[in-house]
Amino acid sequence: MTTPALPFAQTIATISRLVTDPRLQHPRIGIVCGSGLSTLVSSLKDVVLLPYSQLEGFGDSTVVGQKSTLAFGLMGKDNVPVVAMLGRVSEVQDHFVDGLLNGKTTVPSVRGSQAGSRNVWYQSHEETGGQGCYHNERRWVIDTSDIRWNKYGFSSMSSPRLKEGAVVVIRDHFALPNLTGMNPSFGPLTSTEYPRFIPLGDAYSPRLRRLAFLSSHYLNFDSSALAEGTYAWVAGPAYETPAEGRFLRNAGAHVVGMSTIPEVVAAREEKLEVLVLSLVTNMVVIPDDYRSIKAEVEAELAGHPVELPPMSTASHEEVLETGRQKAEGRSFLQRIRTDTPGPNRLWSDTYIIAHHATLLLPFLTVTASMPSTYAFEQTPPWISVNPRPFLPFRRHSEDLEKPPLPSPPRNELFNDSYIVSTHLVPAACPRLTPDIPLPVIPEFSTNISERKRHIEHAATKIRELHDLFVQGKLGGERSEKLLWNCINRYVKRAQVCSDGKKGLTLLLANGNSFPKEIWETTLRYLLSSPSASLIDEVWSWEAVQHGDAALVNESNLSGIYDWRDNARDIAHFLLHYLPEDASSKALPTHLHLLPATISGYRQTKGFLSRSVVAVGHSFGGTSLIFAAIDFPALFSSMVLVDPYIVQNGTVFFPLADSFTSLARRDSWPSREEASRLFKASPFFGTWHPDTLQLYLTYGLCENSQGRVKLKMSSLQESLVLVDRTGPIEAWELLERVDERIELRWILPGKPSYKGINDEQATRVRVWRRPANSSNVVIHSTGHLIAQESPEELDGLKGHSQSDYDRLIVLDKEEVAEFDTPFNFAQKEDGIFSIRSRTEPKLNAPNAFKCVRSSVL
Repeated sequence: MTTPALPFAQTIATISRLVTDPRLQHPRIGIVCGSGLSTLVSSLKDVVLLPYSQLEGFGDSTVVGQKSTLAFGLMGKDNVPVVAMLGRVSEVQDHFVDGLLNGKTTVPSVRGSQAGSRNVWYQSHEETGGQGCYHNERRWVIDTSDIRWNKYGFSSMSSPRLKEGAVVVIRDHFALPNLTGMNPSFGPLTSTEYPRFIPLGDAYSPRLRRLAFLSSHYLNFDSSALAEGTYAWVAGPAYETPAEGRFLRNAGAHVVGMSTIPEVVAAREEKLEVLVLSLVTNMVVIPDDYRSIKAEVEAELAGHPVELPPMSTASHEEVLETGRQKAEGRSFLQRIRTDTPGPNRLWSDTYIIAHHATLLLPFLTVTASMPSTYAFEQTPPWISVNPRPFLPFRRHSEDLEKPPLPSPPRNELFNDSYIVSTHLVPAACPRLTPDIPLPVIPEFSTNISERKRHIEHAATKIRELHDLFVQGKLGGERSEKLLWNCINRYVKRAQVCSDGKKGLTLLLANGNSFPKEIWETTLRYLLSSPSASLIDEVWSWEAVQHGDAALVNESNLSGIYDWRDNARDIAHFLLHYLPEDASSKALPTHLHLLPATISGYRQTKGFLSRSVVAVGHSFGGTSLIFAAIDFPALFSSMVLVDPYIVQNGTVFFPLADSFTSLARRDSWPSREEASRLFKASPFFGTWHPDTLQLYLTYGLCENSQGRVKLKMSSLQESLVLVDRTGPIEAWELLERVDERIELRWILPGKPSYKGINDEQATRVRVWRRPANSSNVVIHSTGHLIAQESPEELDGLKGHSQSDYDRLIVLDKEEVAEFDTPFNFAQKEDGIFSIRSRTEPKLNAPNAFKCVRSSVL
């Protein structure tokens, strides 16, 4: 017996009144469990049960093996709030086995009054302020179905024969009830927003199916564990006869079931993306030929009795038993949803339905993350260092005394499409560190033993001072001296209309000791490729003691440094000085302070007209992690190029030894002599020649004696490297980075380079924040990726589009087809730039004509 269905808001109110248990939290994920899977509740913690009979608009399931209860609880190590429907409901979920005809079983959760469970969970998430799922922006439905597999194998199936317990990704269906007058869309049209005739040619999302197989690979599943095929929907509640099974097989079906298709139809009516994953619960018995009872009787009468083969048939008990045997699927579901990397992690706008004995394999994430080289690694036990809290910075005034640029301004063409200019912005104030004198470093000496002794003494002193600072024993007030950051801007000479979409802005943060121009070889590759059409602007950052910034701040730099100050400086720039729009017009050398209202909006809401992708190498990457922790709204995604992040208690890679930096020579008689020695050095010998030339041009300057020196001295490099607390805190904080910020790790893979600690530590490090993350290894390079292999930073190029429209460059002779709609972005010299979210299929009929098709 059921009660009348109520509108959505009343259903929510009813649940809120009935469920008062203090353990209950608003669910982020909804799961519907069918026959044999109601025991999923055993994997939940702090369970609160609510019978369907207490809910208006719900009714009890009549199918054996299905309970009739809502189970609220926490799932996985992250204690994610979920609600599980233990049994499908005839008034809420369409199931012909429950004995209702089509007009009464259409999914109200996605139609009409929207009174069903799907929107319950979506709306609950919206009301609690969750991200990524809104009432009118539902992105997909995950649906699953019990299926039966031909015992002898369907001839049309290209994959190996499956066994019971295998999972099939549904790519198409045919529905006998639909073809015989039992379509779930029959009845009056409830709203003019719905089409009278629903197109189903794209019912099963190619994008989501692709994610399913990619995720199976990432989780190291056997390739036979996941297949794809066509689903046949029959009304039931009887299992198929041999003749019916043979008919379905000959019609092209691979699997058959009694549900799912009405939900798919209703979901597509709502324009939801659909992924159907189904567990093979039993086999359809299709003998090669019928037994001839007549022949058997005649043989018996003639004195030649025949041995009768055993009768084989399917049953619901078999379905339930498969569900029980696959009980490990409960822990498997929990492990994937909470412990696996981004491409496989469920999010709050995901709805799960497990019909009958169907095992659900969730393979979805908010964004389609890129493939990873390193598979997921669980973080081993670790001891917290209790990261220090964020120190707010003050808003500067406009009437600051503004220093000049120390190098000639670069208001010039960078390439045919971009202009480069140099700018200054004030750094965050106050600083985290006190203002103490710089340590005295002896002049360079050719006496090796004497210089080594002096360097060891100075390095020891520097380490001792920093240890006292970390322990809070150094004393002194935080420095109030005004410092400046220097930034290069690379902007399009002519901006193309974005049709209201946010433009893409790159923020580049370099590694320790390198000037902002060190990225320019990479930028020349990137900004001369078709990917450049997506990039409106690039800002290349210098910390206060790097490059030209070091020259500006030379007299105000302290003898101690905290990496978190670089993060605060980056956030300060993004909040208070980054212009609202990526306009092609020239900007002043000293960027203007933005109104407080704009800065306040950015701090909580982000940018109105920009999507910022931050790219950080080594020290720069670590700084970005700190910035993202305190100001997540500022970043849409991050590319972390071997960031300097280490676990507490591990041994640092020798690169971090401040002694190495102090011993480094930082002045030469002439730029030519410096060039000769650099090119003869094994350290610089691995660099790309263009990058080395950039370092010679922009990393050195003349001193007062007519010699040349590094803009960033060896002492300042050592003061940065001696901070071991920053990398350890960043390692711990990684797991707290907002999951809406996609992380793309680019890592070195040269055999001679084992990582900042070792390769195993790197494998763990890249999955510290598993959701919405991916990684790629460049095997030709060591830690200095941007210096050694700038042309191979393909991860940067790919990531710059992962959250944005895929760019396809087409001309007019060849043929390409797209699985999803595309829009023309621009036309130049007969070549169209088309934005699409799927790769083109070449030489497909009735498609766009082109000479070449390059997916970037």
